[in-house]
Amino acid sequence: MNYPVKYGHYNLIPDSLPCESEFTLKLRPMDLRVQWRRCSLTADYISNYCSYQEKLDSDASNTISIIINELIENAAKFSKDRKGEIFLDLKYYSENTKNRN
Repeated sequence: MNYPVKYGHYNLIPDSLPCESEFTLKLRPMDLRVQWRRCSLTADYISNYCSYQEKLDSDASNTISIIINELIENAAKFSKDRKGEIFLDLKYYSENTKNRN
């Protein structure tokens, strides 16, 4: 398998539309397997980061944390190459930007 492998469909917002902010993170499956708690710590950090910008309520923040935690845990758990890399790239677009399409 060639790396990196991308999962999902990312053509909802055209590449020509610049994002207002971007959060990129690189993790190693081996590190997460040895220190499993880092999965939830990372998810909580990302959730707080996203919630701060949008001033989300605690339910929305918890939902983001759960989704990110599941993605990170599954990537670490099911990675064939323990020394491989997990890339997480989140882009923020405000409602004004989304409505300009």
